[in-house]
Amino acid sequence: MRVFRCGLSADILSIPIPDSIEDLLPEDFYSRCESRRVSFYTGRLLLAAVLSAYYGVNSLKATDFLISEHGKPFFSESFYLRTGITKRIYFNLSHSGNCLCLSISDEDTATDIERRRQRKSMNDLALKYFSDDEKAIMAEDGDGGVKSFFSFWTIRETLVKYSGRGLSDITGFKFALNRDRKLQDDVLSRLSINGIGKNSVTGGGERSECDGSVDDNVISRVKVLDIMPTGEKNLYPKGSLIVTFDCVWRQDKGDAAEEYAMSVFIGAGSGVGCLELHDVIMPEEAGSDVMFLPDSQGIRLSLISRIISSPDTGH
Repeated sequence: MRVFRCGLSADILSIPIPDSIEDLLPEDFYSRCESRRVSFYTGRLLLAAVLSAYYGVNSLKATDFLISEHGKPFFSESFYLRTGITKRIYFNLSHSGNCLCLSISDEDTATDIERRRQRKSMNDLALKYFSDDEKAIMAEDGDGGVKSFFSFWTIRETLVKYSGRGLSDITGFKFALNRDRKLQDDVLSRLSINGIGKNSVTGGGERSECDGSVDDNVISRVKVLDIMPTGEKNLYPKGSLIVTFDCVWRQDKGDAAEEYAMSVFIGAGSGVGCLELHDVIMPEEAGSDVMFLPDSQGIRLSLISRIISSPDTGH
């Protein structure tokens, strides 16, 4: 599973629409507000570049995509017939503030990114939706709960984006802090996280190299949440993980740093053994290519969450 992160800038609109994605522009593209055009165009450029670099797909057509009832995009059968790709490809896009991320995998995936900033509705939403453990963690934050709130919110958004059920399903979970930090499942035992560099686990302490397996040393330094679905249990396989990162992003060298939370869903039994994170440099002029960097700057692992059994069904 690969996650790509890039900036959002109105400068991208000066780049002529390449032939590879020209067919993807909706009829109302030019009548949309600038921020919506920027996020749509950047997301499609990034998706097309990733598909070209990693899957050999050199163009995208409008008929390549279908949309679920709640807005989750997926590749159509005509995409696989046209490209000759036999194994399914799953992707998910998210954007907030000046940052966009794309997750893509041979297994179903979902991701969410949220810029951390004080919001008037934050405490009301926490009181309405969050568990006692989550509210206690927010109360311990030195920033009024901003950091934890957006971490917990991206986890919820990632869950409902994975299911494709939309925000109507966002209350269908119970969250609890796993104080023993026990994560004994096959996903975690073979998961490696590449592209976040050295000493990139939130919580302090020294670690010579953070790339590699998510071992007990890492677990001891991040908070672990247990998530129990209260709705349709079979939507979220037991043992699935949501990996959450603290992100710092600067659009340009002189810009002030922005803080984000980013979560990624990894399904139990999916076969995903490696999560790669990459920063992306978008083109600045016609004829330039999207550039993929080998890692992501300013990203730290902060939370690991897992789907646990429902006590009434055992599922």
